[in-house]
Amino acid sequence: MKEKSSKQELDRRVATVAHWMLSGHSTSDIRANVEKMWKVSSRQADNYIRKAYDRLKTDNEREFQQAKMFHLQARMNAYRDLLEEEARLKRSQTISDYGRAVALAALKSKTAAFLQDMAKIEGLYIEKVEHSGEVEQKIVYRLPDGTEVTM
Repeated sequence: MKEKSSKQELDRRVATVAHWMLSGHSTSDIRANVEKMWKVSSRQADNYIRKAYDRLKTDNEREFQQAKMFHLQARMNAYRDLLEEEARLKRSQTISDYGRAVALAALKSKTAAFLQDMAKIEGLYIEKVEHSGEVEQKIVYRLPDGTEVTM
């Protein structure tokens, strides 16, 4: 019976397999290389491939969540700036009532766009496309319990 690989050796092998996967090698080529290189069975090679896939998937999900949080924070900062600009416009004595109304309407439109964009990032807003060729935009809110409300 062969001796088991150490945890460090296992991690190194899985990292090597993950690298091969990212380099575009086929599963059958990876399996053959693993069997030959480390003198393991086909089943063990498949285990390495599965672990490498799981590692890549976990890394990808983590990177996705980090990117999502970055974009949400950037939009929150911009949204906060819009709210400050709105408050400044409301206090301003140098702008005419008409000018203030126009500027506030433009800010409201930008604010709505930011909120809609943030809802899309958070998965609360879904655009559905009719496959008949006609594009119809619907606002669909997904509630925490999974139900969808269409507006």
